[in-house]
Amino acid sequence: MSDVFEALAARVEAGDVQLTPGVEFRGRAARAEAARVLMNATGATRPEDVIPLAMGRPRVGTESGPSPQVRSRVPKVVKEQLALVARKQRRSESEVVREALTVYLAQKAG
Repeated sequence: MSDVFEALAARVEAGDVQLTPGVEFRGRAARAEAARVLMNATGATRPEDVIPLAMGRPRVGTESGPSPQVRSRVPKVVKEQLALVARKQRRSESEVVREALTVYLAQKAG
C-alpha cells in the first residue's frame, strides 16, 4: 500500500493533482470534490473505481499469495484490438486476456 501513497505523493509534488489551498467543502460538495480529486489522482473515470485502483491489483483465484503471471508478445494489431475490446467492455486488458485464455483452453481440453 505504501507504493500507492508514494506514487500519489509523487503526482502531487509534480503538480499532476490540482489542489486548491484554503478551500473548504462540506456535505455533498465535499463528497463531490473528494471524488473528483481521487479520480484525478488514480485515473479512474467513476468514483466507484477509485478504491480498487488505489488498493492495487486484486488476487486472481482463491490461492493465497501473488497470482502467477503469463507473459507473451503479440503483434501490434492484436494489442490494439485487445485495448479496443477492453475499453468497450469497461474492463482491464488483463481481464479480457484471462477470459479469452480460459475459453480457449476449455475448448482445446474438451
